Amino acid sequence: MAQQEEESSFKDKIFVGGGFGAGFGDYTFINVSPIIGYRITPRLSSGIRLMYQYTTYDYYFSGDKIKFEGNDYGAGLFARFLVKGPFFLQAEYEYLNYENVYYYDGTSFRSSFDSFMAGGGISQPIGGKAFFFLTALYNFSYSSTNYYRNPYNSPWVFRVGITAGF
Repeated sequence: MAQQEEESSFKDKIFVGGGFGAGFGDYTFINVSPIIGYRITPRLSSGIRLMYQYTTYDYYFSGDKIKFEGNDYGAGLFARFLVKGPFFLQAEYEYLNYENVYYYDGTSFRSSFDSFMAGGGISQPIGGKAFFFLTALYNFSYSSTNYYRNPYNSPWVFRVGITAGF
């Protein structure tokens, strides 16, 4: 009997979810970011976030229209601390392998980028064990002086998603 209680309490502390994003037009992207986490205490949780993004856009060089298509993928570890009410603080490490245009003819190259981010957000219940979250993180690894080395166009990273417990 005690073993069943331990298993159910472990299961109750696990949550899954993530985010999905898409934009269509001149710059098209589709992003999927699943997460799985564990509530260490009622106020502290930690987990893993995976990420995949497909991007396509056209650009012009010397009057020629060139199509870029890229596939980016990565993973991250996060820790989240519930401060008060719906407000939380979050720290995250992210590894991202991304594709970028290098040559005018559309040739691309792959690069890796490690990000160390911190910030906060809100988490609101939306029924049962499900929550909506909004997170704003500052990327301390961002550099505005090295365009080809940055997978992000700003030091701020915003995320929206849903999580649910078992």
